[in-house]
Amino acid sequence: MWVDLHTAGDTEYVMVNTSVGRVKEENLRRNPLVSLSHHDPHNPYDRAEIRGRAVRFVEGEEAARSMDRLTLKYIGEERYPWLLPGERRLMILIEPVRVRRVVGLEPFRDGVLDQVSP
Repeated sequence: MWVDLHTAGDTEYVMVNTSVGRVKEENLRRNPLVSLSHHDPHNPYDRAEIRGRAVRFVEGEEAARSMDRLTLKYIGEERYPWLLPGERRLMILIEPVRVRRVVGLEPFRDGVLDQVSP
């Protein structure tokens, strides 16, 4: 999933882009809770997680421009090259609720190891 930051007024969102009519859109409109994670390809024990809510669904020219911005960021091309005839892009803005970075192994919660059978 390609992601970027998007600022609207004083608020910063995580921005993703999909096509109108995809399952992703349907699922997020029904349940807007989102969890995104990323790990360092050189160290899988160094990772970040963002949990949030999809709060805006933007269609039209702004959504197309946001897809082109992601395309430039990820593959260095000015325009998204895989647009299908009739396809309409959808920018989804996610309001972060919790952001965390984990380096190394996460510790077990207290008592979890006591429940493991030998």
